[in-house]
Amino acid sequence: MTDGYAPGWAADAVGMMTARSAPDRAEFALGMLSNGDRVIDVGCGPGTITAGLARAIGSTGRAIGVDAQLSQIQAATAAAPESAAFAVASAYALPLADQSVDMYFSHALYEHLSRPDKALAEARRVMRDGGILAVAASDWSRAEFSPRTDDVSEAMSGHYRLRREAGGDPFAGGQLAAWARAAGFIGITEHTRMRVDLGYRELAAYVAKRLENRLDDPQLRNAYAAAIRWTQYDGVVVQCWTEIVAHSSMRTDI
Repeated sequence: MTDGYAPGWAADAVGMMTARSAPDRAEFALGMLSNGDRVIDVGCGPGTITAGLARAIGSTGRAIGVDAQLSQIQAATAAAPESAAFAVASAYALPLADQSVDMYFSHALYEHLSRPDKALAEARRVMRDGGILAVAASDWSRAEFSPRTDDVSEAMSGHYRLRREAGGDPFAGGQLAAWARAAGFIGITEHTRMRVDLGYRELAAYVAKRLENRLDDPQLRNAYAAAIRWTQYDGVVVQCWTEIVAHSSMRTDI
């Protein structure tokens, strides 16, 4: 099963991913890790968060980062600490044995998946009984734009459409807990974190770049023009991230 990835791997998208670190993006999970644990980071990108997870579990632990994009795994492998390993793999088919990890971690992946239920079933397969699920996803429906002009609304509407056409859900964060519950996870806790990911004009330029390849479509062409106008405004945008922690229950299906 293959999903599209609407952000792509242009320099702006890769730069944003590379700037992410475990203390910033995995803070909600780090305190639950112990020396010697085995953790998988699904959708690891360039591996900067994975490296922080590896440091948290010490030299006797093992952090495995997986991503469907070869270029990201190559970048991650080049900078990998000794206790981390990386592989090209789908979230729907992880290269691990049943019940082999203490923690399943994922940041900024589930909003791009067409079948989050399948990914969570695979998470449950590789987690030991009582293992920890720690997943964060964005929810653009609760992002705060100041000001939120008509151009912002039109540009973001086009951006959301691109996300959905690639198979994802730009509002996925708000559904994480329900998805985890349906997949059989227990003890679910949920936390909302508001974060400035990109500057106001920077986000406008980012959205415009994603739309510029679809100017043959009238709606998306209008959204692109709105994004270009938006780049002239000053303001603030605060993104909403949902972080869930859950546990794998005893299973009879494996």
